[in-house]
Amino acid sequence: MNPDGKRGNPVPYFAWILLQERIVDDSKPRALVVPASSPNGYGVVRSLAARGISVLALDHTPSPLRRSRLCDFRLVPDPDSRPMEFGDALLEIASRDAARPALFVAQDLHGTVVQQQARRLERHLRFPFMDERRYRVCIDKRDMLRCAAGAGLDVPESHWPADSAALRRILPRLNRYPYVLKPAAKFEWRAGRPCRNFEFHETFGVKALRARTPEELRRRFDETRGRGFTMIVQEEIEGPADRLVAIDFYADANQRILVHHTGRKLRQYPSDFGTCTLGETCSESALLPLARRLVAAARFHGIGNIEFKRRGDRLYLMEINPRPWMWIHLATAAGINIAHVAWRDLIGLPPRPVGSQRDRTRWVDTRMDAYHLGDDLRRRLRSVPPWMLDLVSARSEARWAFNDPLPLVSRLVSAAGRRLARRVSPGKTLHRRSPAIANPEPVRPGWGPRDS
Repeated sequence: MNPDGKRGNPVPYFAWILLQERIVDDSKPRALVVPASSPNGYGVVRSLAARGISVLALDHTPSPLRRSRLCDFRLVPDPDSRPMEFGDALLEIASRDAARPALFVAQDLHGTVVQQQARRLERHLRFPFMDERRYRVCIDKRDMLRCAAGAGLDVPESHWPADSAALRRILPRLNRYPYVLKPAAKFEWRAGRPCRNFEFHETFGVKALRARTPEELRRRFDETRGRGFTMIVQEEIEGPADRLVAIDFYADANQRILVHHTGRKLRQYPSDFGTCTLGETCSESALLPLARRLVAAARFHGIGNIEFKRRGDRLYLMEINPRPWMWIHLATAAGINIAHVAWRDLIGLPPRPVGSQRDRTRWVDTRMDAYHLGDDLRRRLRSVPPWMLDLVSARSEARWAFNDPLPLVSRLVSAAGRRLARRVSPGKTLHRRSPAIANPEPVRPGWGPRDS
């Protein structure tokens, strides 16, 4: 398709997109995107570069974006273990710019660290700063569910027992099995500081654990609490992935939603409680009023994504992501460039009219969707040809683009090197280690192990 959505010769289309994204206006404030180790960050980079905005991608691990032609790249300290040094790096980077850069944060822990350091950062960075208590409503499911219920949204039955004794007290009242156990946030807290980013997912390989009986619920709760995770117990809203719908948006400092996009998951991995591997733009008019109510109740400012699941004729709140989400580039591919609208608002430019989204536009994460295909092949639920058709139908891919091929090449070369090393030294286990960075230096333009 051509940029106007009409079919045409693909060669002029790729020539057009190459020229379009190489034009950078250095007279305008640039954008900082952190972290660059997941499709979240790469989607923001692609969306902003398409509008000629200079982008600096930041991460504490060497990323394939070092090779990207759409941005520059720089290593920064890990905010999980070195939050103050991370803030220092942001200040040092901002001090070199003539105009305050706009900051885009693609993970909850990074956003929390930035909000905690708002007093020293807000004079140097353009960012949707919020009171930390307001921001916590969006990252802690306990606060989020209370806020949503108060705003009149449908929420699943939920409990957050502090320990095993508290769980035993509520067990007689639980009669909607199966229930699921979820971490209260994507990270834990220690002495008021966020830490252990994504450890639940890295430990169990899923976002949530299912319990079909009281005995199984007790066992799984004790296991997760024993590992130091703060958990909530929630009734499962059962049904396939395509019942999960979402609205993506940018809300300004007055909680006005300036732009929005709606879509649905078609597949996720793992299939029960996983991340999106194939998504599609679709019209969902019922979502905007719900999003407006929740944004107003939380007094939220920034890029956000709210996910609901259908059960009958009701939409149940699943979660709110107060940041760019994994498939943000789906909105851009469908004609709704949310990151660009956010950048304009953050630097003080008036909003521009935004057209209508192109429904049935698709986004795919080929790597993760291949795992989904493997499971389906083992269970004889799907064959390869229909899966290939799904890949061909997608207009946006999570981890690479035709006009930016080197990050993919870098990823493939790294994977081949690791495989070769395992064959040469089969008895050794290779571990990735984040480099110690005392004074991060700019690196001229892979993804790390964490995607969200």
